[in-house]
Amino acid sequence: MSAVTPYSSPEVVDVEGTRSPPASGGATGEEGSELGVGENSRRPTRGQSTTAQPHRHGEEWRARPPEKAMAWIWMLMAAGAVLLWAVSLGRVLSSSSPACLPANSTFLSPPRGDRMSRNVLLVLAHPDDESMFFAPTILFLKSKGHSIHILCLSQGNADGLGNIRKEELYLACVTLKIPAEQVKVLDHSELQDGFHKNWDHGLIAELTLAQSQLWNIDTIVTFDSRGVSGHPNHCDVHHGICKLLRDNGQGHIEAWELVSLNIFRKYSGPVDIWLSSTLSSSSKQPTYTLVNNSPSRSFEAMASHKSQWVCVK
Repeated sequence: MSAVTPYSSPEVVDVEGTRSPPASGGATGEEGSELGVGENSRRPTRGQSTTAQPHRHGEEWRARPPEKAMAWIWMLMAAGAVLLWAVSLGRVLSSSSPACLPANSTFLSPPRGDRMSRNVLLVLAHPDDESMFFAPTILFLKSKGHSIHILCLSQGNADGLGNIRKEELYLACVTLKIPAEQVKVLDHSELQDGFHKNWDHGLIAELTLAQSQLWNIDTIVTFDSRGVSGHPNHCDVHHGICKLLRDNGQGHIEAWELVSLNIFRKYSGPVDIWLSSTLSSSSKQPTYTLVNNSPSRSFEAMASHKSQWVCVK
């Protein structure tokens, strides 16, 4: 759609930009005829309206698209978005088990030696992190027969609900089929929940190392540097694990981080599997997309955290 500049005055202007005098007494005059200005092109008087005419020297006028046409365009775009969402959801639910993309990946293949499964440690900041962020990872690892352990570095006591949230974590782990003896929730004075609480990275590394040795851990899964939701405690957990791997020479431990997404991808639902799959294939670092074929399990696990469900009135 091209824009048309409105007239600045009601005078008739010729192609050279000079004003043409109005015809007097109904006569057209030679000058007016030469410029193509006749009696129908007189200067409009105050209150008169004129109809814009295409200029004979090549001016072009374009009509604005009808409003109905624009409405149809928007309807088609909306229908296309709904169809893409439905196809994507079908792709997710059609899998008989949690899937890993790219399909030919060797993500978390069995470790070296006689053992066919891994001892995986999921390092969290607060109760509900396991359900809200890591449920697809947990379900995938369980489907492959790996043993999952959880180390939660705080009770999430920012609102005084620490003991309640701790019990909710154990209930969620029942849904996710993680034995209670493989779950550890800390309540350290230096690792208290809060947006304005800075956690000591060295302390995180020390506590994680002790638990890793106790459980004979060979794989750690945790947040990336942006913490998925941006919570400072999540980011501190990431840096603490980095310090553990860097300072203690834990070469036998393989570590993976959950990639933070922008807000559009985060809330696009199943549609994001196509973009995630493409980016996973083209990433310079090994990156994999885990497709959760059982969203109801994730919701059920999150439903255990009743203290975190907020009702908006």
